[in-house]
Amino acid sequence: MASTEEELSDYDVMDFPIFLTKVSNYIDFRIKITLKSPQIFYPGEEKIVPTRLMISAMPSHINFHIKEEGRIPLMLKSEGSVSPMFRGRMHLSIFNSNNSVIHLNSTVTVAYIIIQLNL
Repeated sequence: MASTEEELSDYDVMDFPIFLTKVSNYIDFRIKITLKSPQIFYPGEEKIVPTRLMISAMPSHINFHIKEEGRIPLMLKSEGSVSPMFRGRMHLSIFNSNNSVIHLNSTVTVAYIIIQLNL
């Protein structure tokens, strides 16, 4: 694994193996979403931030959903389904509802993309 943020690279959801079996309808796959670069969130600030996650394709038998990570003290406002037409870098809307400044480095998991198979 890379030791510095500069060495971390983008990743595409289609790079991950998605196993198609007779029980796949009962299994959801989850991929971490990390930030493209370190971010600072001031109290009351909302930002649309780039992530390292890319989507190059979305086969018709797959649905993608963005889900909040839950352990960071920020609100994910981009939670929900990803349009089947979407291609490119995933950007997330994140809001700091706290009274303190929050610093996040690019290795922090800010959300998950849930992959659901429709077989």
